[in-house]
Amino acid sequence: MSPKTQKNTKTIIVGEGRGFDRIRRITGYLVGTTDRWNDAKRAEEEQFAQDTLAQAGIGSGIVTSQMLVDNINGMDAELTAQRAAADREWTYGHIVVDEAQELTAMDWRMLIRRCPSRSFTIVGDVAQTSALGGTRSWRRMMDPLFGERNWQLNELTINYRNPKEVSQLASDFASSEGLYISTVNAVRGVPDSVKRLTLRDDSLIGDAVAQQTVELVRAYVSSDGTGRVAIIAPDDMLKPLRARVYAQLQDELDPKEFDRLDAQSSWDEQVTVCSTQTVKGLEYDAVMVVQPGRIEENAPSRIVAASDLYVAMTRPTQRLLILRTKDDEKLLKL
Repeated sequence: MSPKTQKNTKTIIVGEGRGFDRIRRITGYLVGTTDRWNDAKRAEEEQFAQDTLAQAGIGSGIVTSQMLVDNINGMDAELTAQRAAADREWTYGHIVVDEAQELTAMDWRMLIRRCPSRSFTIVGDVAQTSALGGTRSWRRMMDPLFGERNWQLNELTINYRNPKEVSQLASDFASSEGLYISTVNAVRGVPDSVKRLTLRDDSLIGDAVAQQTVELVRAYVSSDGTGRVAIIAPDDMLKPLRARVYAQLQDELDPKEFDRLDAQSSWDEQVTVCSTQTVKGLEYDAVMVVQPGRIEENAPSRIVAASDLYVAMTRPTQRLLILRTKDDEKLLKL
């Protein structure tokens, strides 16, 4: 190339000045724009995927050729999820179910229709079932769905969360209420991890809960964001108790510390006043259960109440405080 030619030559970079959201590997011929695949190439890819699935023996709707092609070509996971939501015949190769004890027989049949392989990982605790139609016995629920010999139960028997004293109290209560629990061994003991406070009458509850909360906050809540305290009470007591608790915290804590706690979001607050329904799956350094007999009395059934209280009692890692009146003790032995 002559110097003159070089001088007049301008290098053109394809795509220069245009933004890219993402870069994808493209294996087919393109027609028109980059958003349209060549139909023949797409059909060729799908045929190859069908042959691959057939050879691997994993067809029959569990994994489709279209799903495999999309995965190879880097199609978005969001698009797959949208397709699954829109397609009533969409199936999965494996399903993981958490809090499985809450599913009814109809819920299980719906999931099985979406999983022809009947390959599941099921995680749950039948002692914590709060749904009226939920699972109270794994065998009674699983045998009709999967067959007696087609599923396996593995039980966790080591308790790392609760001190021995808390674990024993919760287990004894669950057994007395007819709940099925595994034989659990707690790995540590914490002296005075279970405390009880009995009041003369209802008029003393608000002040007692507020003062006890302040003591728990000072013992377990840190300004660096660590440490959690939960006050679990009957639904109709939650609003007035929260107001009373936070008023007491404002009076007794450093203003900066109170402002920090008061500004926290409900999903991540270090001091929470809540019902038994909202603590499932969570853990706290200290838990105060207020009027457990009344919690049971307000539940839709005794068995649901027992499960809810068992959940509440197994949330703490350090301290469980049961605060109730003498009349409440007559409602429930705990």
